[in-house]
Amino acid sequence: MPQSSNSKDTLIRNARLIDGTGAPWFEADLRISGSRIAAIGVSLPAEEADIIDARGCYLAPGFIDAHCHDDLICLREPDRPEKVLQGVTTLVVGNCCFSLYPATAGSAEMLRLHFSGLAGETRTDEVFDSFDGYRLALEGPGVALNLVSLVGHAAIRLAVLGYDRRAASSEEIAAMQALLAQQLAQGAAGLSLGLVYPPSAFADTNELCALAETVRAHGKLLTAHIRSYEAGLLNSIDEFIAILRASGAAGLLSHLQSAGKPNWGAIPKALDRLEAARAEGIDISFDMYPYPAGFLHAAIVASGGARRRHRCATRAAARSGPARGAARAGGGGRSRSACRAVQDRADRLAQCAHLRHRQSRAEAARGQVDGRCRARARHLAVRSHGSLHRGGPGSDRHHHVPAR
Repeated sequence: MPQSSNSKDTLIRNARLIDGTGAPWFEADLRISGSRIAAIGVSLPAEEADIIDARGCYLAPGFIDAHCHDDLICLREPDRPEKVLQGVTTLVVGNCCFSLYPATAGSAEMLRLHFSGLAGETRTDEVFDSFDGYRLALEGPGVALNLVSLVGHAAIRLAVLGYDRRAASSEEIAAMQALLAQQLAQGAAGLSLGLVYPPSAFADTNELCALAETVRAHGKLLTAHIRSYEAGLLNSIDEFIAILRASGAAGLLSHLQSAGKPNWGAIPKALDRLEAARAEGIDISFDMYPYPAGFLHAAIVASGGARRRHRCATRAAARSGPARGAARAGGGGRSRSACRAVQDRADRLAQCAHLRHRQSRAEAARGQVDGRCRARARHLAVRSHGSLHRGGPGSDRHHHVPAR
């Protein structure tokens, strides 16, 4: 925020500056005037400035959390101290086809359930008809961080086709393009695909290329959780490159990884493909998360089939007469039961996975403790042996092992 005319500048002395270009850090002073960096250099003059001595400390621009799913929590907890205290100043949300907008009257409930499968129970008033609606909801209470919001492909498709597992018609593609164009014009940063998650996974190349052309026309970005990061990684990268080549859009491949031990050697080949595409003139990049973890709620994938079975049973009952409809009511009930059963099983699987993860962490921790104890015992044995040796036969030295 702008400061008053009589406010002092801030001068940070002797910091180890990391400028974000990839260059090594260097020691220098940095002067802040108002809300901007006014100067960087060695031994800057200190006139009219509050001085902070940062000797031995690092100074860097705010970090960008380039791939997160904080769309919902930023509405509920706008201060986000856990991000701010780590130096994060900008979040990129709406990734992997998941966003809280746009929703129509007919798709709002589907979108609410879709996002709930990722980030937990989402309320009806936390789903919005457009980017503008989401932005205004954030700006009302204010939010501590900068947000870059992508439009989720799932929201676009749900608004036009629902969960229909089929290729979109030319009219439906045009409707999706128009809805996407509206969000991009309002300020959304691009479109995110989630080609493993229904309903984004149901899109064919024609649909994806058409939407990518809309992204290019607005000068925005197309990001993709590609169809496979396992055995199909290279084919999935080829599909994304082909979409960018055909549309001319700039693209970002989300969280590049090679999942599953048999596929770990595929990363060099993946990088070769990406570098070849860039050499061809395709604007493609990628991001990665720097830790060995991942998450997928089984219900996100499994529930699509259950929803389709429930929808088919409901339609069949509606098409039949009252008597036949009553006779088929049990089918709809069975389908709803099947949907609940799938959700319950997914929850149990998730709980079991969580328990196995905790157990493996506990076993690893015990192994580390046991290893430290063995190392400590060997160390003490060496010390004891050396002391006894120095003391000679009959030495009365005793060695007390402190409790740990």
